[in-house]
Amino acid sequence: MTKMGDTPLHVIVNYQKPIRIDFRTLHAIVTCLIEANAHIDFTNRVGKTPLQLAATEVAEIVLKQTANISLVCLAAKAICKHKISYERQVPVTLCKFVQLHGKR
Repeated sequence: MTKMGDTPLHVIVNYQKPIRIDFRTLHAIVTCLIEANAHIDFTNRVGKTPLQLAATEVAEIVLKQTANISLVCLAAKAICKHKISYERQVPVTLCKFVQLHGKR
């Protein structure tokens, strides 16, 4: 993760000039990251998801085609969005997971 809280998925979909990544390469990289449990809904320190940072239409299309958001992710996002208190109510291991789904 970068200092801005960007995950590898944030970085690759925000990749711009001077060299553009072709569709097949971008699709392969994004697919590998998602298969390795990358989340398209993790937010960086400014609250942006990889989909929101997609620099090209190709990156946006690849993300939308390959990504599935689980019910657990949707619940974590709802907790963050509505500022629901969850510490001491969920296992400590889930606290980090919830934090990754909302602005940190």
